Amino acid sequence: MAQKRVLILGANGLLGTVLTKDLAASRKFEIFTHSHSTQADFGHDLSKYKSVCELLLSVKSDFCLNLLALTDVNLCESEKEKAHRLNVLPIQNIVKCVLKNNLELKLIQISTDHVYDQTLALETDVKIVNNYALSKFIGDEISQLMNAVVLRTNFFGASQSSKASFSDWIIQSLMADKDINGFGDVYFSPLHLSTLCAEIERVILNFQPGVYNLGSRSGLSKYEFIVELRKHKKISTGHVFETKYADANIPIPRPLDMRMDVSKFEKAFKTQLPTLLQEIYKC
Repeated sequence: MAQKRVLILGANGLLGTVLTKDLAASRKFEIFTHSHSTQADFGHDLSKYKSVCELLLSVKSDFCLNLLALTDVNLCESEKEKAHRLNVLPIQNIVKCVLKNNLELKLIQISTDHVYDQTLALETDVKIVNNYALSKFIGDEISQLMNAVVLRTNFFGASQSSKASFSDWIIQSLMADKDINGFGDVYFSPLHLSTLCAEIERVILNFQPGVYNLGSRSGLSKYEFIVELRKHKKISTGHVFETKYADANIPIPRPLDMRMDVSKFEKAFKTQLPTLLQEIYKC
């Protein structure tokens, strides 16, 4: 069987660096990378339609994985045009090029749990509380105009890029004997990077268009996550203090409960996702 051609947009980011290596190591795919870094195969400006079409028509990939995103919540709020340029325009241009040229390209759009704010949210339980969530949701909606899978997710694990992950920051801070505050009233259900990459490969091999929540089967508060990670890594330095979101005086609102119902994904792709505690033990 011929290798599937996979184009990875945002290949040098936190997820992209690990995913590119994992997919290449599987030897099932021919990988093409896009990033503004010189280390990637391509560096096209994805905010421009002509540039996007040039990229897609030249690579002729079977799959396009869009990992590109502006995830800084504060920056998305203060620079709405930049958020639109990075979180919306690339998808808009991909869809336009695919439809106009009748390409048989399948899109996998990596989205966010930030579009939810209730316990065990279904894919339809969208609640937008800031511009980051809005820009990602608009991208999700546009992607559905073509043959696409949207994966709403969150992740942690050892970074292989220049950017530290949430778990990296926790471990590094505690090992430097720094104290950490963790919200006891903010909940999430992320996956370890290794699990997320394996599930993305599963999606490529068993492609079924739609919007899916992809996270752990049970979540924790941010405080509980930090405590469990500290315990698992046997770190004795630093202290963890439980705080409340309302006491933090954060100017840009964030959702308080991003735990997701992942049953739709499990059923569609015939798998059982792990609990968050199981994922922490992979660190």
